[in-house]
Amino acid sequence: MPHTSPSATTMTAAPAPVRNDLAAVFVHGTRTSGRIWDEQAAALSGLGITATAIDLPGHGSRMNEDFDLASAHEAIREAIAASPAGSKILLVGLSLGGYLSLDYAAAHPDRIAGVVAAGCSSETSGKPLRLYRDLAQGADNARRALSRIGTRVRGGAVDPCGDGSQPRRAPAARAVPDARGVAGTPIASERRPDWRVVTQMLTALAGTSARNNLRAIPAPVWLVSGERCPLRFEARRFLRVRGDLTHTVVRGAGHDVNTEAPAAFNALLAGVVVGGKLRT
Repeated sequence: MPHTSPSATTMTAAPAPVRNDLAAVFVHGTRTSGRIWDEQAAALSGLGITATAIDLPGHGSRMNEDFDLASAHEAIREAIAASPAGSKILLVGLSLGGYLSLDYAAAHPDRIAGVVAAGCSSETSGKPLRLYRDLAQGADNARRALSRIGTRVRGGAVDPCGDGSQPRRAPAARAVPDARGVAGTPIASERRPDWRVVTQMLTALAGTSARNNLRAIPAPVWLVSGERCPLRFEARRFLRVRGDLTHTVVRGAGHDVNTEAPAAFNALLAGVVVGGKLRT
């Protein structure tokens, strides 16, 4: 039977006999959770593959935790350790999860059969990432300031009238734009991962190199991008790192290729599992 780590969600639907030689661990992107892999985990379970989708620190069931590289590696390690004994592991990651899968496989290659890295064909260091990190930090600082103001208004601690008088009731907390720029819930009840985890993620990745990790991984790697994904503009540089790399571009899909084109992504995974020349 499939195993589940404390911080993971395992999807099971097994018309095929469970394989003991191969298991899959799915790693999600920033500000999402392991639930984005529901369709892929079910598809691999249908092939008899134990499929585990983890929640990273700062996300999903672990939203109240801080994110750093060591704790992310530990989440992956726990899921691998909970997989069937002796099985090789196919790591599947999207965006942040793709970068983490590459980084983990380079550092701990022993049980890794292969890596499917989606939405992560750009380097994680340099000025663009530092600029994005600074913008994310500014957004988080602004959110925290608005939260403090909202708390003070609800408690009647500010002077809304500007003349020392107070209205009969303090104004209710307003819904503010969330990180995607659409009206969200009042700040006091916000439960989505906020921009703080984005700055933590970018800080953690700044010390890694996806291309160096590609060079170090002894297992095969498959790169996947949606046609409209902004993080595929360095794919050619990635392909030059090692001769066995392939880069599949899924037409019509954007960055979240596994949820925007699940049938195409599932077909790719099935091809990797059945005939992808995984490391044994």
